[in-house]
Amino acid sequence: MNTLFHNVLLFSVDFKLLFFVNRGFLFYEKWGVSMLLLEAQDLRYEVDGKEILHVENLKIQKGDFIGIVGKNGSGKTSLVHILTGKEMDFHGTVHSVSSLSLLPQLKLTNNTKSGGEVTQQFINDVLAAKPDILFADEPTTNLDKEHIEKLEQHLKRWTGAVVIVSHDRAFLDILCNKIWEIKDGGISIYNGNYSAYKEQKEMEEERQQEEYKQYVYEKRQLEKALEMKKRKAARATKNPKNTSDSDANLIGGKPYFAKKQKN
Repeated sequence: MNTLFHNVLLFSVDFKLLFFVNRGFLFYEKWGVSMLLLEAQDLRYEVDGKEILHVENLKIQKGDFIGIVGKNGSGKTSLVHILTGKEMDFHGTVHSVSSLSLLPQLKLTNNTKSGGEVTQQFINDVLAAKPDILFADEPTTNLDKEHIEKLEQHLKRWTGAVVIVSHDRAFLDILCNKIWEIKDGGISIYNGNYSAYKEQKEMEEERQQEEYKQYVYEKRQLEKALEMKKRKAARATKNPKNTSDSDANLIGGKPYFAKKQKN
């Protein structure tokens, strides 16, 4: 067997996994389970000394349609640039043996074509390349309803993975089966489309509110218990246990016999 090129076939009936080891790279196809296309670990990204992203692990699998959401300036575009290799000034690792294409946010400079025409041309070029992972940063910008629907139909037939940054919630609702939410530098992953993500967020917020209410209640109960304990301790110090009021008066007053001797 040629030592520079060899294929090893392993098959597991239980997990239905098919592995090919080719030139040192590991490719695998899973029936019923998505294929790993990209993995990022321990990502750290800063701008002017301020940490923008701090992510332990991210995976993109075949069949993933991921919507990236978050506030403006949270690092959505920066994350896309890191995963596609456009941004190299970061800490951590991004490993992929898949083909990648990026449809960036478009700054229109062509005066002979409309914004929609320029955007559509970029989309056509990217779709024609048929990458394993398609990254798109605000792809519906400058597109009218007809072209948005056309793009949706193209992406619905996509056989690889798609990662989308978009403020178009309806677009994310139709296409996505997973949402990455960037908040405070971290990423939370939610299964489902944008509406499912919102429902899960509401449930999280309700649970957090209930947990906070329980925390406040338990804190107040503890404070009351401590206050009662302090009061009991204060009474015990003022009036020692097993000491009657007459005894306390006797202890605190002048001796009776001392008064009698003065007479």
